[in-house]
Amino acid sequence: MTALDDGAMAQKTKNLEIVGQYQFESGFRPSIAWLQSVAYTPEHSRFNRVKYLDLALFYDLNEHFTLYVDHKINRLNGGSDAVRAHELSSANVTAAGMVYHF
Repeated sequence: MTALDDGAMAQKTKNLEIVGQYQFESGFRPSIAWLQSVAYTPEHSRFNRVKYLDLALFYDLNEHFTLYVDHKINRLNGGSDAVRAHELSSANVTAAGMVYHF
């Protein structure tokens, strides 16, 4: 088994997620979140698999449609041996979309 196998990693990972959101009557919902996942492996002892700040804004057009824009500010050190060895992304990501609620 390698360090990235789900069974091996799941037993040696600690996760933290903190999310804050507020729903305005106008339909806007800003969101801020911190996500971090720390793995423990024999190869790298302790390293961050995930570490980012997430900023998002949601807007409810009506009861069925929600628009959103989301920006992930990655805090992983792209130059670290563990990040390179496990091929983890250290790039920032922005996404936008629309969700239909049935």
